[in-house]
Amino acid sequence: MALPASSRSSCPTLGFAKTDMGPSLATFAEYYRLGLEAGLLLPESAKNWAMSVVEELAEPPGEIIEISWSKGAAMTLENLRAVQGERDRVLAAHWLLASLREANQTSDDELHRVVQRAMQIAQAAELGGDVYNRFDAIDDELSLARSNTYGSVIECRKELADALSEYPSAPVRSET
Repeated sequence: MALPASSRSSCPTLGFAKTDMGPSLATFAEYYRLGLEAGLLLPESAKNWAMSVVEELAEPPGEIIEISWSKGAAMTLENLRAVQGERDRVLAAHWLLASLREANQTSDDELHRVVQRAMQIAQAAELGGDVYNRFDAIDDELSLARSNTYGSVIECRKELADALSEYPSAPVRSET
């Protein structure tokens, strides 16, 4: 179940490291792959990122060029998987979890979708039971609050905000 188009993001272009000191291109590719699979990002955001890499590097890797030419989600995902290098799946997942802070959570249903996405990211990135279980507990509490059994939606919204605040945002390329 994908988030409604209004809740998905084309995402600002992420920065990338030209040196060995920052996250690898493979980590950025993992961010886009996990984001596409979770329904948080659109294929166009991965293509835009790839095009920015192609423009920035004198000799961009062929896999990055392939992403920039991708047509459709399936081809984009396949090309993102093909990016060579060391992938930091945990860091990519943390960036995605941080991006959920910006997701529309005004209604109870939207809040529920965001919590579900957090659980999906934690599971897909194999972040471990503690991370998944924290979001699962918020989901359970939200269900109880929505049925007026226990707690409140406001408390759940705060718990989710607190949980998501622990994750670092992805680096965004400066346009200056």
